[in-house]
Amino acid sequence: MLSGLQMNRIFIDTNLFLRYITNDVPEQAEYFERLLNHAHNGSILLMTNTLVIAEIVWTLKSYYAFSKQQIDKTVSSIVASNAIEIPERQILLQALENFNTLNIDFTDAYIGSWMQDRGISEIYTLNVKDFRRISGIRIADIPECPRELKHFRLKDESVFPILPLWVFALEACGKRQAVFQQSC
Repeated sequence: MLSGLQMNRIFIDTNLFLRYITNDVPEQAEYFERLLNHAHNGSILLMTNTLVIAEIVWTLKSYYAFSKQQIDKTVSSIVASNAIEIPERQILLQALENFNTLNIDFTDAYIGSWMQDRGISEIYTLNVKDFRRISGIRIADIPECPRELKHFRLKDESVFPILPLWVFALEACGKRQAVFQQSC
């Protein structure tokens, strides 16, 4: 303990969660379980953040081939745990539910939940598919963006990631430098 009034706070990175969830390295999973027991008895305060949770979701889905239902159940139990302090706990729980039930990408589910938490109901996005599924979120028309750029797809039919597409769209309109200079 740092003092009689302040508990020792320790950040937990993604890899410890993954070792515990998958038990693919049993010794590391056991170590993390001991940390959780210390947190439950109040001798340490374990903390993590939204990026770690997103990385857990991504790794379980892409590397370990967990289903959305498995991810929702597993990661929700982490986020709901009183042994771990997590900012935006309720936003993450809502995002996990939307990820599972609406069949959307976790990052989009998180963005939608974050927006709702802050009372934001409109979004500029080129990712219409996921955001139109989130109740209370309206896709705003992007001003001065040609229709063909709003629906631009790669040859393999996957959608461009949002930032590179915005850069592409701005370059196509000849406004890239002016827009970035105005925002700096």
